[in-house]
Amino acid sequence: MKHIIPILIVLVFLAGCGGSVNQVGNISKPRIPIAKTKPKLPQLNLKADLLGSAHIKDEGKKTKEEVDIGGLVDRIDRNLASKNVTLEDIDRGWYYGSEEERKWGTPQSWIWVNEGVKSHWISTDAIQSTRDMKNDEFCRGTGGYYVISCIERELPHCEYIPKSKCRCSSGTDYVDEQGCILIDGGHEFISINSDELKQGWYFGQSAEKKLNTPSSWIWVDGGKKSRWRQPAGG
Repeated sequence: MKHIIPILIVLVFLAGCGGSVNQVGNISKPRIPIAKTKPKLPQLNLKADLLGSAHIKDEGKKTKEEVDIGGLVDRIDRNLASKNVTLEDIDRGWYYGSEEERKWGTPQSWIWVNEGVKSHWISTDAIQSTRDMKNDEFCRGTGGYYVISCIERELPHCEYIPKSKCRCSSGTDYVDEQGCILIDGGHEFISINSDELKQGWYFGQSAEKKLNTPSSWIWVDGGKKSRWRQPAGG
């Protein structure tokens, strides 16, 4: 009996300790809740800004397209309302009209020349032809004629000379902006004198214009009494 009691006490103690050990061994770590999906950051403001920017860009693009379409429609309307270029216009090489009055079918090489009420569309060839006519008229006014160089321009009536020029008649030589001027036997230019300037004229044929004759003076055909003189009322 004496031995049984101590044994029981030991068993009871061991049983108590064994329960504590089991309880400690069965304690598990607390679980941290893990979200199944990643939390979304608030993007409402960002989306709004992006959408707003895209909307603004779309509006800008639309506005530009509308402007382009509007300009195209205006051009089409002007073309439909414009007159057609005529064969007469083409043959002549020009026609009167403002910059907005360009006729339908006008060659692309034609240019617009602003001369106020006499503004016109003209061919570049016609411009050169006009210059040729003016040069020839000026040259013929002093007894010569204008010769076009084939090197400068390929025309049926050109000549193979280095440069287009006014060809003067015998007894005269060319001076820039004065035309064919009378020369003496020593090939010296004969100048107008003070008395002739004062009286406003001197006798002479068209091919007998004197050096430094005022540019406003004209030649008047009067046979043997032909003369160079200042215009009436000049």
